[in-house]
Amino acid sequence: MIPVKEPHRITSPFGARKSPITGKDEFHPGVDIVSDSGDKSLIALADGVVVDDKDDYNKENRWNLKGRDTVGNRFVVKSIINDKPIWWSYYHTAKNTVTKGQQVKRGDVLGEYGDVGYSAGAHVHLQAWDEDGYNRTGKPIDPGFLLEA
Repeated sequence: MIPVKEPHRITSPFGARKSPITGKDEFHPGVDIVSDSGDKSLIALADGVVVDDKDDYNKENRWNLKGRDTVGNRFVVKSIINDKPIWWSYYHTAKNTVTKGQQVKRGDVLGEYGDVGYSAGAHVHLQAWDEDGYNRTGKPIDPGFLLEA
């Protein structure tokens, strides 16, 4: 499943990269994706429940690297995939149509991505964690498996 309308393009993979903003080497903890169709809809990758929802982004914080506003609006969904809990999120959302506690189904439209937060252009940043990662004791995991599920 792809989180945007087809055709899509991955603009930045998981792992080491040069920052598109600073040009410095950095670790990119997710995958950046855009739809080449021009449709900015965000599509649910799996069934789950929304466990976090932020949709009150203050654009005055756009270039402030401190705090959670750097990703703009976002939401996090908890799913069970291959009998394991996985948390996955969409960052840089221009519009969230989900709320905390809401059940989502694979394929549902959950909002729209945009050029929101610390961003070099409109895209969605897909990030994933196992249980330890989401609880801040581990690291993000490569969300590529979600794209193939």
